[in-house]
Amino acid sequence: MKSNFSLISIDLGKNNISSKIGTTLQYFVSNSFKLQQLNLEHNNLQLKGIEFLTSVVSCEQGLMNSRSLKHLNVSGNNIGDKGLKVLLRGVEKHPSLQELRTAFNDITPTGGCCRLGLKSHR
Repeated sequence: MKSNFSLISIDLGKNNISSKIGTTLQYFVSNSFKLQQLNLEHNNLQLKGIEFLTSVVSCEQGLMNSRSLKHLNVSGNNIGDKGLKVLLRGVEKHPSLQELRTAFNDITPTGGCCRLGLKSHR
């Protein structure tokens, strides 16, 4: 029998989970059906972590199919322009995401031009 958590908010900010994001995030995402907020700020995710995050976001049981996720914070993870593009491709068709925070990620003005038309993007 699969566990069904009723987590609404997960704050993993400032935990340096860069190398552990796979198992940590996969566990919570696959077991929570009401997740509205996911905070991953200042975890040194870099491009590799964002690539994994977007694979979780777009997988069948991942965040992409979650109609409840509204806020995603990946600020301060040194993702750069390439990481931002990967992230935006991963969330562009998300059904409910309203806010995507990407501040302090070494994103140039050129890279920032590819941001999505979400309700809020900082």
